[in-house]
Order: sequence, then structure tokens, then C-alpha cells
Amino acid sequence: MNIDRLKMFMYVCMYGTVSKASEKLYISQPAVSQGIKELERELGVSLFERKGRNLVLTSSGIALYPYAQSILKESEAVIELFNSKKLVSSLKIGCTVTMASFVLPVLVYEYERESGIHVEVIVDNVSNINKLISDNEIDIAIVEGKFANDSVLYEKLMNLDLVFVASPTYSSVNCDTVSLLVREEGSSYRNHMNQFIMTTSESVEIKWVANNNETLLHAALNHQGVALLPQIVVQELIKSNDLMVYMNQTNPINQEVGMITNQFCCKDDNIKSFKEFLARNHHYF
Repeated sequence: MNIDRLKMFMYVCMYGTVSKASEKLYISQPAVSQGIKELERELGVSLFERKGRNLVLTSSGIALYPYAQSILKESEAVIELFNSKKLVSSLKIGCTVTMASFVLPVLVYEYERESGIHVEVIVDNVSNINKLISDNEIDIAIVEGKFANDSVLYEKLMNLDLVFVASPTYSSVNCDTVSLLVREEGSSYRNHMNQFIMTTSESVEIKWVANNNETLLHAALNHQGVALLPQIVVQELIKSNDLMVYMNQTNPINQEVGMITNQFCCKDDNIKSFKEFLARNHHYF
């Protein structure tokens, strides 16, 4: 059913004549008359009858009126919804803790300022972020570690340099066995540490196991052992002598950072906009 014809019908109902309806609609009288005729033809009924100079509703017209009123109201609501900035001005980003602490805040600030799009951020571990992406509860995520999941698209952004660090007083306190502060099994950080354990000639023990780098950082600061952490997290603490590089790696250890999106939603305009912003502002990484 044609919305314009229903609108013509409603205006004739309100103003009683085709001429007044056409004047209010800013269209010609013949166009309104033709629209009413086509609506009557489509429904197979007469909607108006003439009384003097005015048109009044027939019983069929009276029956149509509340439905036409409801349809027009709903169509206006749809138009208003899709013209609203609220529909197109938000982006939900998931992020792991390290990237949220050291990279994402400035990115979000600059992106909101440039695009006018409101950004919501959820900080969580990779496993939960993966579920949020798969369930379409967030639009895009920045995560640490290579990602393999059939329901998401993964794009590499950068490599983080990792370093072994400890409190400057740690080595003099513990000289026989190296206490390791490690991430949980399955973490890419834990995989790097397991490789170290297999290849080192030192005697080691796992003292702390945590599911986030911040816990390991505070444990290292409090003389608990040696942690493998991103250089961007510890570089200022090393400069201030709160931490020291425990050993210099012959082969640098890198942690990959990437961006994931749901493969079925990756063409969303806001997602594309954020990806383009990242490409233009790669220096933040």
C-alpha cells in the first residue's frame, strides 16, 4: 500500500476538500484526486462521498481511517529513526587490558573528536572479547596474540616488544632459583614463558599465575620474581629504577596485536570508519 496515497487520504479527511489537501501537501489537485482514485481502486471501495462542497467519509473510509493514521505514524517514526544521529553515531570497542591502558585512550579521544562518533569501550580478556564479537555485542576489538576463529576476521596491527623484568633488589635476594610470574595456560604470554623455561639453563619455579599483566607487574614491583611484560608497560619504571631488565634476550620476543571484527558485520559504516582512522594514525602504535 502506497504511503503517499494514504497521506493524501488523511489530508482530505482533515480538510474536507481536495483543493485544501493539495494546498497543505504542496502538490496539485489532480495529483491528489488521482491518488485517492488509485487507493479506492486498490481497496475496491469508495472512500468519500460528496456533500455540498465537501467530501465526507463513507463507511469504508471510516474503517480505513484508524489504520491509515497508524501506518503514517509508524512510517514517520521509521524515517525519524534513520535520520537520527543516535543510530549511526556509536561504536563499541573491546580491548585487552594492556592495549586499553597504553594505546586505546588517545585513539578513542582522537577518533571521537574527528568523526563525531560516540565510542563505548569494554576491557576484558581475549576469551570474553571473542564471545562478545561473535555475539555482536561489540563491533570491533583490539587484542593481543594471534587469533584463530572462523566467525571473526583478524587483521594484524603491530608487534609489542616483550622484556623480562624484576625488582632491582630481586636478584640479590634470590640467587639459586628464579621465581617466575606467569600468565595463565593458553595465553600467548604463557607460551613465550614456556619456551623460555624449556630452553633456559637456570633453575626456575613458577611462583605466580595470573590472568592479566597488571597483577604480574605489581608482583614484580614487590620483589616476587621475574615477569615477561610488554616494553610499553615497563619502560618508565625501568627508567626510574623501580624495575630492571632481568636478562637481555639474544632473540627479541614479540607479541602480536591485532584487530578483530565479526565477519558478518565488518561492512558496517562505523567499523569501516574506525579501520580507516587506524590506518591513517598508525603512529599511535
